This record gives sequence, structure tokens and C-alpha cells, in this order.
Amino acid sequence: MEKKPFMKPRTVSAVKDFVCVLPALIFLAIFTYYPICKLIQISFTDWNLLNDRWNYVGFKNWVWLFNGSGTKHLLNSLKVTILYSIGELTITLVGGLNVAVIFNRLNLSFIHLVRCRGSCAGVSVRLRGWFGVCLWTCGRWD
Repeated sequence: MEKKPFMKPRTVSAVKDFVCVLPALIFLAIFTYYPICKLIQISFTDWNLLNDRWNYVGFKNWVWLFNGSGTKHLLNSLKVTILYSIGELTITLVGGLNVAVIFNRLNLSFIHLVRCRGSCAGVSVRLRGWFGVCLWTCGRWD
């Protein structure tokens, strides 16, 4: 009499795949979903970030944000976020493509690329910082 396996090979493969993905899912849940849930919970309180006491106020904060004077703050925040995102993507994509074209045209070997990598990363970080300073000095953060 032939003994049946505990699980089919396809099921064993699926369990192995799930076990491999589980640490990433746990990391995602702890560092993404928990803060989002906590943020939503805090949005229903009157907490001012300075003290440990807070009370639930219901939808008062949401009504202020969408119907009260908070609308101008919301729109300004969205404007700054969109401007920063567009600038960041533009600098990153155009800068990266330019560096790639330069390396391709100069026909550099791998050793030269490794030596230059640090300075190229530094230039990229400096450009990002410069863009943030430009937005701040132009009054876009107000």
C-alpha cells in the first residue's frame, strides 16, 4: 500500500513561497499600515503634539479641513507636494539619463565607473537639496 504525501508538491511550493514573502509582509505592515491606521485614529482627536493628553472630537478636524479655514492649508500642502514631486522626478530622471549618456559616450571601463560613482551620487544629492532650498526661498512652503 502506497503512503500518500502529507501535502501535494504544489502546496509545498506555495507554502515555501509564502514563508519567503512573510518577512516583507510583516515589515510592510509594521512600517506602513500601522502608521496609517494610527494617523487616521489621531485625526479624530484634538492632540496638539505637545502634550500627552488628547480627546476624541469626532469629525471636527475633517469638517475644518474641507469646509472651514483649513481648506487653504490643504490646497497649499497639495501644491507644494506636487511641485516638489515634479521637480524631484525631473532632476532625478534627467540627471540620471545625462550621466548614463555621458558614461556611454566616453566609453568608460568599469573601474572608472566605480571611481566616479561617489561624486555622481554627491552631485545628485546636492541638486535635490538645491531644489528644496529654491522652493523654500520662493515662499512655496507657506
